[in-house]
Amino acid sequence: MRPKLSPAVAKIRLAVRGWVTSLEPQAGPLVVALSGGADSLALTSAVLFEAQKRGFKVHAVTVDHRLQNGSGSVAQRATAQAADMGADRALVLQVSVANDGAGGLEAAARDARYAALLEYCAQVGAQRLFVGHTLNDQAEQVLMALARGSGTRALSAIAPQRGLIVRPLLTVSRQDTERACRAENISYWRDPQNANPRFLRARVRHELLPVMSEVLGERLSDALARTAELARADADALDAIAVAEYARIARHERVVCGNETPRGERAMRDRKTVRNEEIAGAAAPAREEKTVRGGQIVLDEPCIALRAQALVELPQALRTRVIRIAGQEISGCALTMLHTSAIAELVTNWRGQQRVEAPNLRVWRASGELIFVPHKI
Repeated sequence: MRPKLSPAVAKIRLAVRGWVTSLEPQAGPLVVALSGGADSLALTSAVLFEAQKRGFKVHAVTVDHRLQNGSGSVAQRATAQAADMGADRALVLQVSVANDGAGGLEAAARDARYAALLEYCAQVGAQRLFVGHTLNDQAEQVLMALARGSGTRALSAIAPQRGLIVRPLLTVSRQDTERACRAENISYWRDPQNANPRFLRARVRHELLPVMSEVLGERLSDALARTAELARADADALDAIAVAEYARIARHERVVCGNETPRGERAMRDRKTVRNEEIAGAAAPAREEKTVRGGQIVLDEPCIALRAQALVELPQALRTRVIRIAGQEISGCALTMLHTSAIAELVTNWRGQQRVEAPNLRVWRASGELIFVPHKI
């Protein structure tokens, strides 16, 4: 008589199955991101069960950030477990984490980890990268987004799929992954960083969520995950509409009309060249020159112009998205809410303001348009 299958194991296998059955084995291997924790080990076991019986190759990849003593041993133990489970390849990738970004050490480690994993996937022609985020991770992410006063995109939290990356366990709790590991006699590692109060996520996990669950009910994580799902649907719809509106009202030019200079700036004169500070204030280096022909500025680099009246007529949710699309396209950087609001005021509360400067970007109003140009500050 076959032993009864653990409900937790069955739940995780079912969650993985839909992501595997839609793929073709000959199209490339499946890669699992393996940390050695319960979530990633339970995921690895389920992917191996569902994928290998269908003829897929499965690679388990552990990233060693080298931020903790003994991290190499933890990584080697995880890959050995994956090999014992039957992974076709199990290996460790070492990365260097530069903690010089705005998001701190946690964000820097995440960026380095995903860069290494996606590079490996490209090398082996992987179809999917499976990552073990759970329902609990989703709930934590929603709470942190709420605390920051974020909009629908941030509230949508962790997406089930983004490119190659898939996260089948977003409907599975952390308790279920631990139960599954125990049922399959898989020993797992508990990362001490996950309990370190230095990190916001650790405090949300161990202090905030337990108190909120006690007050609001045990199904709080399910409710927060449902909020993420609803917010994602709204954000996806708004983003799609914003892309269409951007295509309608934006133009890509090297020539910009200049007859609506902000109050306090010098009036432009029809001459061969005028310096940048004569166009938009005195902050630009004197060596930067723009050609003026017939009252128009001919820029050295392409610019994006958005019709001010068209922006005014859009609902705020679309207006801010269109502005961010233009800013991202010109600068390669995501605009903050502070910069987005300042740019929006050039059309919603126009009082002759001077230009707005953001990372790699300068925006001003001219001839009824918002002009976005690349600029290093």
